[in-house]
Amino acid sequence: MIDEDTVMHLPIVPRPENGFAAWQATLGYISRQHCPDARMVLQIYPVSQQIRYGARVMWGPVVEEINQAPSLPEAMARLWTVVNQNHVIFATPHEATRSPSGYDLMEWLDLNTQDVLHRLIWTAHMVFTTDWMIVLFYRTFGNPQQRVQMRLLALDNTVNIGGRGPSVMDAARSLFHNAADTFAYHSGTWSQPD
Repeated sequence: MIDEDTVMHLPIVPRPENGFAAWQATLGYISRQHCPDARMVLQIYPVSQQIRYGARVMWGPVVEEINQAPSLPEAMARLWTVVNQNHVIFATPHEATRSPSGYDLMEWLDLNTQDVLHRLIWTAHMVFTTDWMIVLFYRTFGNPQQRVQMRLLALDNTVNIGGRGPSVMDAARSLFHNAADTFAYHSGTWSQPD
């Protein structure tokens, strides 16, 4: 007979605080259980005067991708839908509590990260209009202080500037700092120091 004393109780796995953190947890799980090289790439780029978003996840030979989503949260949410339809990631429903699903569109990044990222995106869009792309790389392996890397590509790849950090906000700030002179130069507000 099974009673309350004989049922194994698993510890409650806290749900990640936002959708991006859930993707990080999911990629960590994939690295431990499926393939150690799990990584995600997010792309932000203009299409016909609108900003579009792409998302790709890879591990081993697996590549799943979403393009031309109207927002970064929607790209990440759609990507999980495709991954979840095509692959069994989590071994148990208990482990699946860390999956990037069930988040509202405003719950994919914290407000400070959203603010820094939006400023970076709109600055790139104002300066380079139709010829730019921001690429965000997240990988589960390597130095934790550099797991998020960002790159700004513009003007037929003649502009190629990077930033990195332990979080999206840190990488975006790093990229913004590294691109400040380039933004100023190409917007016509740059002046050479005396």
